Amino acid sequence: MKKIENVEDKLSTFSKRRSGIYKKSNDLIVTCDAEIGFLMFTEADTPFSFGHPSIETVSDKLRNPLPPHTKNASSSLADAREKERIDRMNEEYENLLDELEGERERRKALEKLSEEKKIEECWFKAPVEKLNGDEIQLMHDTFLEFHEALCDELFNRLSINDEGTSSIQ
Repeated sequence: MKKIENVEDKLSTFSKRRSGIYKKSNDLIVTCDAEIGFLMFTEADTPFSFGHPSIETVSDKLRNPLPPHTKNASSSLADAREKERIDRMNEEYENLLDELEGERERRKALEKLSEEKKIEECWFKAPVEKLNGDEIQLMHDTFLEFHEALCDELFNRLSINDEGTSSIQ
């Protein structure tokens, strides 16, 4: 593994990895009825936390451990409701992350398409050293056609001018 230098790639990777950690944590919660809490920071010190049933509950438990038999029925019901709410929010969050990643990929594709479109619109400004053989031939042929059409137009205008009816404009 090596450090990612490109900022956009770094953000995208962080987002995907973070989503993966949330999914794995959710799997542990569902399959093992685990209580999980973790906290991470981006390079810009933006905090991201995840906790089940909540980050506060997990951190309180870490600071003041209680024996497992101290829970009563009403707190179990509240924990179940909280777990259900958190599961829904995690699923919504994961969907939004996927949607965001899709939009980022769409933006990159549109930027690439836009660049290609600019080159097509200004093909005569394209750096010749970046063209392949077919593109160079096409450019050459196009310039020849343009030259011939320009010469024909000039010839027609000069012929008309010689007859005294018009001048080149």
